[in-house]
Amino acid sequence: LASPAEKDKWFKLWPQLELVVTVDLFMTETAAHSDLVLPGASFFEDYDLHASNWHNWVSINEKAIPNFHEGKSHLEIMRLLAAKLNQFSPGFSTFPSEFSSLDLIRKGLNPEIRRLLGISHWRELLKGPRRLNVKSSPWSDGIFLTPSRKFELYLPGGGEETAICSKGTVSCLM
Repeated sequence: LASPAEKDKWFKLWPQLELVVTVDLFMTETAAHSDLVLPGASFFEDYDLHASNWHNWVSINEKAIPNFHEGKSHLEIMRLLAAKLNQFSPGFSTFPSEFSSLDLIRKGLNPEIRRLLGISHWRELLKGPRRLNVKSSPWSDGIFLTPSRKFELYLPGGGEETAICSKGTVSCLM
C-alpha cells in the first residue's frame, strides 16, 4: 500500500488476511502492520532499466554498492520465490527465475529497441540516457486521428454533440 485512497478500509480488512508480506527499504506504516517485512534493495544495489510513460528516455542504473545485509531487489525476490514455488510444484511459476537483472536487461533491449535507441549494445546506455526514436504520442504532430483531425471529445448520451478543441479554442458542433 503505497498511498491507498481509502487506507482505513484497507486496515479494517488487514486482520482478515492470512499473511501480509511487505518489501521495503523503510519501516513504513504498511510495513509496521505486516506479518513479515523483507528488506528491499535500493537503486544503488542492483542493475535496472529506467523508462517512463511520461517521456521517451531510457537509462540504465548501475549497481554501485553491495546489497546492505540481506536486502534484495524486487526482481531477486521474485526470482527466488518463483524458483522455490517450482521446487514444490514444478511448472507452477513461469517467471524467468534463471535470469539475473543484467540478463533481463539484455533480453529487454532486443535488436528493435536497440535500433530505436540508436545503440548496438546495451552497455552504450552506461554512457548516459538515450531517447527512443519514436513519436512521443500519436498526436505529437498536432493532428488527431478523428474526422476533423482535431481533438474531439464525445459526450456520453449527448447524441451528436461533440466538443472540438484545437490549439486552445473550443467550439461545439450540434
